[in-house]
Amino acid sequence: MLDKTLKTLSDENKVNKAWNKVLTGLPNGKIQGKKVIVKVNFNNTIRDINTVLNNSPAMIMALAQSL
Repeated sequence: MLDKTLKTLSDENKVNKAWNKVLTGLPNGKIQGKKVIVKVNFNNTIRDINTVLNNSPAMIMALAQSL
């Protein structure tokens, strides 16, 4: 679902190109070899991750795997 959202948001076919565009804001942005920092906000975390995918460990793992 994350990959599909990235592709739609960036209007790209491939996830790596989508991330480049989203993270740099440029059509042909290059992030290869650069550090990417993701700030996770746990303020809205709900204990039951089976009913809500809001800042859950599963969402963070999906983000990390996509990057």
